[in-house]
Amino acid sequence: MSLKVLSNIRYCYSFLGSFTDQVFNGHVARVLPFCTYCHNNRPLLDSKHFSYRHHVPLFQYTTTTSTTTTRSPGMMRKMLTRLGFPDKMRYKKYLLKRAGLRLYLCCAELIDHEQFFQELGLPDTYNSWFRLTELHVWMLMVRLALEQREGIYVRNNMVSFLWEDMHKKAKKLGGDTSMTLKGVQLLTEQFKGMLISYDEGLMDADRVLAGALWRGVFEGDCEDIERVELLVQYVRKQISHLDKQESGVILTSGLVTFLPLRGTDEDKSRNTFILREILKRV
Repeated sequence: MSLKVLSNIRYCYSFLGSFTDQVFNGHVARVLPFCTYCHNNRPLLDSKHFSYRHHVPLFQYTTTTSTTTTRSPGMMRKMLTRLGFPDKMRYKKYLLKRAGLRLYLCCAELIDHEQFFQELGLPDTYNSWFRLTELHVWMLMVRLALEQREGIYVRNNMVSFLWEDMHKKAKKLGGDTSMTLKGVQLLTEQFKGMLISYDEGLMDADRVLAGALWRGVFEGDCEDIERVELLVQYVRKQISHLDKQESGVILTSGLVTFLPLRGTDEDKSRNTFILREILKRV
């Protein structure tokens, strides 16, 4: 089931109040606060994984028109406009940046890594954790590719938060700092290569996707074909599941849900708890 906006109130940036995101039964709801004065408050954007702490309003509204002189659009903007990309983004950049952080947290925390380790026979290591997180980040990148300029902006921020988290987790493991940085740099290069492999596999037959997953997630070390097939089926159904989730919710709330490794029914109670925790922190 895709994420739905449960409130009947639509997005309206000229409205004088402000909305807040809440999670009910595994779904994102956008509701009005009790007092419109609350829109003047500026909550802290915070996450225990990141030193990303700025005074940012959850929503802001423009009530006046700028009278400053604007420059003529550059060649690149003209080209993007001709290709069908809108001249201006539909949502404020601070909303999209926050969405990038939340989407990364969804990839890192909504996934039951222990189940993946057991079902796929993966070692419980930092590298295995990264491989699974990388896979889910890629699937969200595929979904965000449908959202034009906004999707690109959210995608870039999501990937930036991924590497920020990787550096922090690597430092916590201890060891030589230079070796830690080299390890993260190696993962960065491998990440770029795997994006191409996963894209090719997604557009091609299952055997091509299986080869990409075998190299990426299993690192070429899996002789159990059934485990590879299970992961292929998981990726196919997950891409379809993400495609059904609403663009406006993804780009502004930054919240998505994932299906379990086996089956097609969401664990709504688990998803609700984790999504609420993400909303509290970011």
